[in-house]
Amino acid sequence: MRLSVSTLASVMAIAVVGAAGGQLVAAHAEDAVLQVFASPLVIDQANTVNRVAGVSPIETIELNSIDALQKLCGSANDGIPSVAVVVTKITASISDKCVSNGIGELLEASLGFRTLVLVQKASDPAMSLSSRVLYKALTHDVPDDESFKPNMANTWSDVDASLPKLDIRLIVGSPGSAARKVFEDEAMVGGCRQFDAVQSIFDAKARVSTCTKFKEGAILEVDSLDERAAALGAAAPGAVAVLPINIALKHKDWMRIIPFDGFLPTPESINAEDYVLSVPVYVYVRPEDLAKEGPVRLWMWEMLSEEAIGDKGYGKVGGLIELPAATREWQRRSMFK
Repeated sequence: MRLSVSTLASVMAIAVVGAAGGQLVAAHAEDAVLQVFASPLVIDQANTVNRVAGVSPIETIELNSIDALQKLCGSANDGIPSVAVVVTKITASISDKCVSNGIGELLEASLGFRTLVLVQKASDPAMSLSSRVLYKALTHDVPDDESFKPNMANTWSDVDASLPKLDIRLIVGSPGSAARKVFEDEAMVGGCRQFDAVQSIFDAKARVSTCTKFKEGAILEVDSLDERAAALGAAAPGAVAVLPINIALKHKDWMRIIPFDGFLPTPESINAEDYVLSVPVYVYVRPEDLAKEGPVRLWMWEMLSEEAIGDKGYGKVGGLIELPAATREWQRRSMFK
């Protein structure tokens, strides 16, 4: 999906709103830097669109999702065209900030899902894991009635007799990384919430800390995705790694994706929210930026195109799980009506 040559030509000779009193100031699109605020988990998707959208110059700024949205709502008259690609839906307080700054409500579109998978070596006995099993296998202290005791599980079979008698080892990113947070929220916190001893902890911060404190020696932290894949290949039998789905598929000749809570990461299970090691990706834009011919409209046209987020789009190669075709088409019609 591309803009016509005539439309592209008009983009290169637009007038942008100046900072002083809303006056129109003569300018060229190439003089207006398009700012793309992107969450670390999806910055590669944003950068790919940057390369093919035909907009120049572009400045990509890596921010967490909340900061990216706050930045987009910061000023109505800064004269800088901007978009935000994030993995957090806008909050009411940030939306109110947009309105108070004269911007109005931001326009939102869903791009699909960034998905993580648990993988093991294909040569290992096949496993199926759940949030409950992962929490009991990896936590520092396990619930025991209304209290806790040190975790003495060493093999997967110590946690669940149906699993192989192989040493427990998880290879994952370091604390603070976006993927680590998804794993902790959905696997560790999701698992520990199933125990009364955890539910009885009154303070929410203390509950999360209890849920995400790992047993010593249970995990290996590797941030580089290629190095993490290599670490799994070199690990003893029984090791499990947390990887983006596109990395796992890249190594499908020797990696096996492990079902999580009974589901494999298919577009159907992800869109139905049955497979939960996945986060929705959103793009937000100021309505006034999209309303006029210019870099934002050109960039958004590419980002919402089938070439970018369709079931055979380059976003899928980068690990994006697509939305249903009808949803994608409805969003394009709504955004560019």
